[in-house]
Amino acid sequence: MLLKQNVPLILQNVSVKQKLILRAEGAAEAQKAKAAAARYAAEQEAAGIKAKGEAEVTLFKRRAKQKPPMDKKAEALKKYGKAAMAQMVVEILP
Repeated sequence: MLLKQNVPLILQNVSVKQKLILRAEGAAEAQKAKAAAARYAAEQEAAGIKAKGEAEVTLFKRRAKQKPPMDKKAEALKKYGKAAMAQMVVEILP
């Protein structure tokens, strides 16, 4: 009697073999659901990594268009020549 209270009404008239088959099918469905959830999580993680990479590429391209500070400094040295080099030496000295 205790068993009948815990088992759904539909399963009370099912044979033991059929119950085992239904459990196995339920376990298989659970495994499919877990696999689908894992796949979805992996796809979301991949999309996040892709978005981050694309943002880094965009930032890199923007920075590449700008002149780096060393290029500006080199241009100034070229323009002012010895006077600029003397100024740098004076700045370094204590």
